[in-house]
Amino acid sequence: MPDNGRQPAPEATSRARFNSLRHGLTARSIILPGESEEEWERLRDDYLLAWLPVGPAETNTTLRLAELAWRLARVAVAERAATLDREANPASYETPRLTPAPSHRTARRRNRR
Repeated sequence: MPDNGRQPAPEATSRARFNSLRHGLTARSIILPGESEEEWERLRDDYLLAWLPVGPAETNTTLRLAELAWRLARVAVAERAATLDREANPASYETPRLTPAPSHRTARRRNRR
């Protein structure tokens, strides 16, 4: 609640819930700003038609599969955006240093000392 004692406007609350959104994989909302509700409904209906769930457990599982497929599609979009950004701004990215894990022989030699 704001310091002035008034409730924030519903539009402000609606916008604010997406402030920390980066990739959308763990977002509470299935449909994010900029995504099509019609496309989501089409995907959901396709899953329901393909699996023809019987009963609430199967229906919930089928809906969950559709939701996960929708969210995972965001990964490809995020990867593509990151790749384009990295290509456009190569100096702003540091190449990660990969160090090999010690072999079991090296670990045994260290333990004998």
